[in-house]
Amino acid sequence: MEMNYDEATLRQIEEELDTKIYPGTEIMADVGSHHFVKGASAVLVPQPSADLHDPLNWSPMWKTTVAIIATGVSFLQALGPLSLAPMVGVMMEQYNSSLAAVIQFTGVTILVLGFSNFIWVPIQTAFGRRPTAQPQIIADVYFLHERGGWNTLYFTAYFGALMIGPIISGPMALHTNWRYFWWLNLGLMGLWIILILFFFPETKWHRAHPKDMIANLGNSSDEKQAAVEVENKAPERDIESTTSTTMQDLSKTATQQRDPYLGKGRPSKQQFKIFQPSKHPFKDMALDIWIPIKLHAFPIVHLAAFVVSWSASCFLTINLTQSQVFAAPPYNFSSQTIGQFNWAIVIGALVGLATNGKLSDWVSMRATRKNRGIREPEMRLPALIPYVLIMLLGNFVVAFGYEYKWPWEAIVIIGYGCAGVQVAAMPAIISTYAVDCYKPVAGSIFVAITVNKNLWGYGMSKFITEWTVADGYLPAIMTNMCLTFLWCAFAVLFFYKGKTFRKCTSFSCIMGNGQSSRKISAQDRAILDLKNQRDRLHQYQRRLTHITTLETKAARECLARGDKPRALLALRRKKYQESLLLKTDAQLEQLEILTGSVEFALVQKDVLFGLKTGTEVLKDIHKEIGGIEEVEKLMGEGEREREFQKEVSDLLASQMTNQEEDEVEDELEALEREVNGPVAVLPDAPKHGVIEEPLPDAPTTEMDENEEEEEEEAAAAAIRKRQKERAKARAKDREQENGGRVAVEA
Repeated sequence: MEMNYDEATLRQIEEELDTKIYPGTEIMADVGSHHFVKGASAVLVPQPSADLHDPLNWSPMWKTTVAIIATGVSFLQALGPLSLAPMVGVMMEQYNSSLAAVIQFTGVTILVLGFSNFIWVPIQTAFGRRPTAQPQIIADVYFLHERGGWNTLYFTAYFGALMIGPIISGPMALHTNWRYFWWLNLGLMGLWIILILFFFPETKWHRAHPKDMIANLGNSSDEKQAAVEVENKAPERDIESTTSTTMQDLSKTATQQRDPYLGKGRPSKQQFKIFQPSKHPFKDMALDIWIPIKLHAFPIVHLAAFVVSWSASCFLTINLTQSQVFAAPPYNFSSQTIGQFNWAIVIGALVGLATNGKLSDWVSMRATRKNRGIREPEMRLPALIPYVLIMLLGNFVVAFGYEYKWPWEAIVIIGYGCAGVQVAAMPAIISTYAVDCYKPVAGSIFVAITVNKNLWGYGMSKFITEWTVADGYLPAIMTNMCLTFLWCAFAVLFFYKGKTFRKCTSFSCIMGNGQSSRKISAQDRAILDLKNQRDRLHQYQRRLTHITTLETKAARECLARGDKPRALLALRRKKYQESLLLKTDAQLEQLEILTGSVEFALVQKDVLFGLKTGTEVLKDIHKEIGGIEEVEKLMGEGEREREFQKEVSDLLASQMTNQEEDEVEDELEALEREVNGPVAVLPDAPKHGVIEEPLPDAPTTEMDENEEEEEEEAAAAAIRKRQKERAKARAKDREQENGGRVAVEA
């Protein structure tokens, strides 16, 4: 299960869908009020975060670049191991060794490559993915519905390199020197290391569980500020802990949400660092050594390991025996010609690449739509059927062709071609099935698969030559074919019972559930019992409804035959069943009321606990404040300080002298002249010809009002004068106090 549901959301989805969700089960459609981020019309699994640098949000260019470079690494590391096949004769002559001893060169190489995974996969977990585990990288970068084709590309590149290696090494050994092939291999690996350093970002990304994000919301403002500072220092942050904290609560979303960075993201500078250690690298490395061993106890992983191992061994038998067959009479081909025969396997692998990814994704999506948008990993398994048939055909042709010296065209075109198709398709389908079930340990799954495959491959290389010399090609190749078919046949059992196996392993500690602190309380058990009783009553009602439908149908048939007594009996039985339905309705109502009451009581309990906690916090805050007296004291002190500051400001504002006032007025007049121009000189008033007449007396009433206004103005002026005198007195007192303090200090 790759969707980060919290427990409440998961339980709600299970109730709405009436199904249990175990590791590997994914919801590929909107459910009720739960709406998911989509690409085209498919729900994206896992749901991408709202972060520009999330590998799931990367643009197609970056995703394709990562996939191509990872595929190139897989191709180059597999180019050498089986390239010895056309060089067997040269090696026997160079080292004066027997055929069985030279074949052991390949066996030892396979064995070392298998067990070296116990070194490389722990390193990729502790210090970064690149570029040790391509299936893990595919799971990091691509969504669930896209992985089938890319996993097929991985296996095609891997096994294709095993096929192309002999094609290149054969002519080089014949026309130049066999050592030049290994120098070519070394040069290509050096080139790819440069590409990895500059164009291959880290794909490891931690996706937070909703519980983690809710816990983070309780941080103080100081902690949030510190988080912002850390975010701004991007080169210093650990990519494993880089997670968007904006995941939306799916249970409250009423409309479909779309990630704003989906298909537009890009890697950050931090993701190009050479080493990106986890918080506990050595602990992680120790776990990655132990987990693949424990995974062999998981039936699904065991099935994947065996199918991959024996599918690869069908190809390995061809590689180990082709020189032995075609260099001898009646063929007598050269090493160059024998190497060219591997083109048939390459073409077959390309056919498998072109068909398998689309077929497996189409089969699983079709089954998902039929299953109301619920995808189970087992839905991918039917895609194995055509490739199992192709595997059987190829092994029959190779075994009988070798034994009875058929024309090389039939052996190479049909036998080798079928081997290429099945070796590109079957391992991809079955390993994708295992990864879909246990994605958190995808890297360890491939360690278990690879060790199992290479151990069996070493055994084949150890005994195949002596076995074919002693008993012929039929027993060896047909035995290997039968074992391959046996393991593939077990896929039928897993198609029907795979969910049961996933249920049994869902609480394993390697799935992150071993140290869960959650305990089932008595209240949880009570609610579960009530809901189980409710479900049983619903089933009983459906059965009663079905019986009443049958009784009604039987009554109609009896009436049609004219058998009225039997029709009456059927209707009486129907009436009895309906009375039982009414009783069960009442029982269901009581169960619903009781279940709701228990659940509401639990909610009340949580609310009371929250109120109690909040009250205790408020008490602590009040103790820190110190009570009402402390608040009043602080307010009084603040008021006194504000009055003192106001008086100081008034004194500072009245310190200008008369000379300064005159200078300010002169400056004002100068500015007025600049703005308004020179002031016009008015003419003097005439001194002659003015008739002076006495003015009339003013009314006495008006004079009385003017006198009152004058008295009021005089009183106000007296008040202002007294206020100024008091202010000057206070200022004088402060000056004396300050002078006294200075004298004391001196």
